[in-house]
Amino acid sequence: MAVLLAQGQLLDANAVDYALLALYFVFVLGIGYLARRAVSTSLDFFL
Repeated sequence: MAVLLAQGQLLDANAVDYALLALYFVFVLGIGYLARRAVSTSLDFFL
């Protein structure tokens, strides 16, 4: 998939790029899941 940048250049994304993006989202969601277990109130979440 090619994405057109503002300067008219093409940014070519391949399978490795999508795999890294998916790995990033899994990592961030995993941190959120682990943090959810430690947070019991909205005050805990804020702090």
